[in-house]
Amino acid sequence: MEWPSVAKQLSECLGVTRKTNKAMDVTVDLTFASWDGTVGAHAVEHFNAERWVGVRRDARKVEDIFSSASASSASAGTDLVYLSPDAEDVLEDVDADTVYVIGGIVDLAARGTATSLPRARVAGMRTARLPIREHLPRCTSQILNIDTALKVLCEKYAGKEWTDALEAALPARQQGERPARFNRPLNANKEGEEAIASASLE
Repeated sequence: MEWPSVAKQLSECLGVTRKTNKAMDVTVDLTFASWDGTVGAHAVEHFNAERWVGVRRDARKVEDIFSSASASSASAGTDLVYLSPDAEDVLEDVDADTVYVIGGIVDLAARGTATSLPRARVAGMRTARLPIREHLPRCTSQILNIDTALKVLCEKYAGKEWTDALEAALPARQQGERPARFNRPLNANKEGEEAIASASLE
């Protein structure tokens, strides 16, 4: 099971938002949906999630949070985009009037299968993918960690071009760069059930 990794990724999202708020003068409104489950329990036990600040934790599914009548006025009526590497549409920009949904795989058996796209379609949500293949064609995978996807959104919203935003957020190994040990001269002696993070920026 991948839920320990997902819990860690959620904790890393807090660092992304703190750095973004401080360095880029961008406010990230972060919500963790489907919280009342294994991932949330693991985050509480191992990452002190009960002490996390600057994030909302909600047991409801993301579609229920942002489409129900109980949604706050700040969230109700906003555009909702579910990010999926399998989506046909490419995300063209990042704006303050949109809530971006990022899914995390918690079932190892679901890796390599399209889970986010069918789920978004069932919920009636618009989908889009980050333009990784267009701007980083050597990238080894279109699937990103939750915190990495969030960082891409923040970097783009702060004013960077897509290529620069992706290069700033993705690990070098995922961008297709050769490890340093392979750059030496020749003669030298990483959906089943999903935990969901949603973010809006302003």
